[in-house]
Amino acid sequence: MALADVFGGFKRGVVIPAIIAGFLLVVANSAIWVNRNVFDTARFTSTAVGSLTSESSRQAIASEIVDKSLADYPRLKSVVDDKATNFISGLLGTEQVEKLLTELTTRAQVYVTSSHQESIVLDTQGLKDNVTKLIDITNREDKTRVDVNKIPDQIVLVDADKVPSFYKYGVIVSWLGPLVLLAAIFCIAWPYFKPANSKIGNLFAQGFIISLIAGFALLVGPLFKPPLLANILSVNNRTVVGNIYDAFIATFNQQTWVIIILGLLAMLTAAAYTVYQAVRKKS
Repeated sequence: MALADVFGGFKRGVVIPAIIAGFLLVVANSAIWVNRNVFDTARFTSTAVGSLTSESSRQAIASEIVDKSLADYPRLKSVVDDKATNFISGLLGTEQVEKLLTELTTRAQVYVTSSHQESIVLDTQGLKDNVTKLIDITNREDKTRVDVNKIPDQIVLVDADKVPSFYKYGVIVSWLGPLVLLAAIFCIAWPYFKPANSKIGNLFAQGFIISLIAGFALLVGPLFKPPLLANILSVNNRTVVGNIYDAFIATFNQQTWVIIILGLLAMLTAAAYTVYQAVRKKS
């Protein structure tokens, strides 16, 4: 009888609304995520800067600077490549550069969330003297002099033409989010208005279905990442964009896990209550 109560909720009148509610919750979760992590300047900046100042991003940016600076000096590049890359990576990790990146990403957030989207560009003019001095010091055997004009004035970290615009999406979800959430709550509540349904069975079935659908939502990140990176030819830029993407998807996954945990708690509550009732009857 206890098992019948728990699994009694897997009926068409409960399962179908639960499936609809699960998908609506994923949409509502996406809307909340966009508003909190993309349209909120402080959160956007914190996430983006944390990604750009990570070791792998700094190494990729430094490698891109060295590659472009020494593109016409292949022999010299083979000598100073690693040392120059590590040195520039160290410079990118300084408090001064982090402050520059914070200002940069704050401006970028405005562009990302507006109809006039622009690329995220790092100005490297301040690094030119340091790069040329380092190359001269590490290249004692070969007296080749690197033309400072060969060193790029800026590095495009994120090309606006390669990433989707959040402007239209943001306008839609800002209106759609609350409505979708209300619809999801209605679908969850609907089976409880039918007296013949087992309330415990409803809770268990809803928790299982919603957790399962939310679990599939965790696959969104891995599925969309390859098409996004496919448009980026530079290996170094792929690393930077990939890191930024992973950082923002991590915040989405954290929110999604809240839905999964709530669903699991619903299942656990239903199962625990059923066991309690069974023990109580026996005693």
